[in-house]
Amino acid sequence: YVYDTFGMTYKLELSTRPEKALGEVAVWDQAEAALAAAMNSFAGEGNWRVNKGDGAFYGPKIDIKVMDGMQRIHQCATVQLDFQLPIRFDLKYKTADSGED
Repeated sequence: YVYDTFGMTYKLELSTRPEKALGEVAVWDQAEAALAAAMNSFAGEGNWRVNKGDGAFYGPKIDIKVMDGMQRIHQCATVQLDFQLPIRFDLKYKTADSGED
């Protein structure tokens, strides 16, 4: 929304599990699927690409790249999903009905 407001064009990339990564493959698959679903919901299927193996060691990320007036690409923002810290620190949260997850 902000990029559109300023007339900037952008590209979205889903950066996936790198070769050296923390955690279980199943957790990575779940995290990557969640980000892919969010990107499909936001931008639509086919309007983003996978950047295989370029995720952070602790989780996948969405990279937002903007184009300048000469159509050069610049990394502008990153949305990172870290599923590892809650597992490593045994973090929990309480739901509205006081249930613990």
